[in-house]
Amino acid sequence: MLRTITKVVLFTVGIIAIISNVAFGQQANEQTFEIIESANDSIDLRSNFYDVTDSLSDYFPANELYESWDNDGIYYPKVDFSTKTDTTIIVLCDNKTNFYAQPVKGRINSEYGFRHRRFHYGIDLDLDVGDSVKCAFDGMVRVSRYHKGYGNVIVVRHFNGLETVYGHLSGSRVHENQLVKAGQLLGYGGSTGRSTGPHLHYEIRYLGTPMNPHKVVDFDKFKLLKDTLYVTSKTFEKKNTKPTYSKTTSTVKTSTSGTTAYKSTSNYHYVKKGDTLGAIAGRYGTSVSSICKLNGLTAKSILQIGQKVRVR
Repeated sequence: MLRTITKVVLFTVGIIAIISNVAFGQQANEQTFEIIESANDSIDLRSNFYDVTDSLSDYFPANELYESWDNDGIYYPKVDFSTKTDTTIIVLCDNKTNFYAQPVKGRINSEYGFRHRRFHYGIDLDLDVGDSVKCAFDGMVRVSRYHKGYGNVIVVRHFNGLETVYGHLSGSRVHENQLVKAGQLLGYGGSTGRSTGPHLHYEIRYLGTPMNPHKVVDFDKFKLLKDTLYVTSKTFEKKNTKPTYSKTTSTVKTSTSGTTAYKSTSNYHYVKKGDTLGAIAGRYGTSVSSICKLNGLTAKSILQIGQKVRVR
């Protein structure tokens, strides 16, 4: 009898223990699932994801300014600075921990501002296919992919709070989420996407809002205007602060229309819509006969858009 009672008691205790373990296991699994789910849902937000992973928020550049890290979108949602009344100070270069490198040392083919009834949010720098394109500041590659407009494009978010965009590349040498330094090779010049000839489309943005690169860089000397950028509402005015280049003379001067003229130092010209041999010769300070002789053409030759023409 005693043995039977003992067996019943032990059996009952065993059942209770099993039920308790199952309940505890279910609770533990539910808690684990909730954490994983929270991490996945918050991967683009500075909220629970950063709390769970501790120092991950410090991993992304300028995390105190930006609310997301997105490898797909070329554009970060623009901030409206029209009512900005204060001044934000951005240290661009101190030659100790912050440095600058000119992405491409080429003449400007197209300026920031309205162009063909559309707004051009960057500047186009002249280059040849295969030329090295370098990173402007230290940062991390946010986007490196193909876009129908930008072609092969790289977007870098920098530790100083800016983002730079490098478009129409022929190829990339970096990958997304890769840390990069000022002057590091990002890719090579090309004419991919919506482009009529090789050039680098270069943008500078702050919190998703483009600014005229001339407010940051002296493109005649290929260096920063100042080591510190003072950001106000006027920084984002949508107007040209630098006239469009018309490469027709060998000296720099301002015409009555307010345009600045430069003689090109390039050896080649890529034919754009509307180009003629006479117009090309005028832009580069040469003659039609000279261009024909260099390229095996005649004065009646038909030019094709994108055709590479040697001019000297």
